[in-house]
Amino acid sequence: MPNFGLPSFRIVLWDADGTLYDSPKVSIQKHREVAQQLVLRVPTEEDLRAAWHGTWKNITHEIWGNDAKRFRKAYMEVYPTLTYPRYEGLAEAVLSLHHQGIVQAVLTNRDAESCARRMSQAGIPLFAFSAIDGIEDRTFHKPDPRAFDRLWSGIAGDGERPEDAVYVGDTISDWEAARQFGCHFIGVTTYVTSRAQFRAARVHPEFILKHPKDILRFF
Repeated sequence: MPNFGLPSFRIVLWDADGTLYDSPKVSIQKHREVAQQLVLRVPTEEDLRAAWHGTWKNITHEIWGNDAKRFRKAYMEVYPTLTYPRYEGLAEAVLSLHHQGIVQAVLTNRDAESCARRMSQAGIPLFAFSAIDGIEDRTFHKPDPRAFDRLWSGIAGDGERPEDAVYVGDTISDWEAARQFGCHFIGVTTYVTSRAQFRAARVHPEFILKHPKDILRFF
């Protein structure tokens, strides 16, 4: 399908939560429930959406301060029971990119093992990805653009530059990291960030998608 003058990419880098599987809404609701059970301040849904960037440790500290460690311990007791919905048509889109020879990889602020497990549960074919770069053993994290360095060194071919790639994410911190790294960015308005918020952050309107599967318009 023609892409009507839009740029094409040789490498697609994906965020995970809110991009490859539909976790934020479920997670935010569970965060509120656990806070209530612990008799901590129960943030509004909007409070949590606004804080939903960076690492989970930083998110919980921003919301609960000195009680964050106690919250995280309690949350991890219920975390294994959570299930995240899949995005309709996304597995097929990932397969289409794979069959076109597009290199795909994941850069996430969660650990690689749980990311792979959640991707598999959502029906995302793991074999289509060259790498999953998780938070473990990584010095820098989004929105720091150096978060891309380890992943990029492992997947980029000779002569390939960041501008040959696009990062697909659902938060402003994803956008900031990609912009400073030098790759293109596609923002998906799955839940955390609205189209208006991406536009206010100067994401080009052609690069804001309602659904992750719509990435195929670029290919």
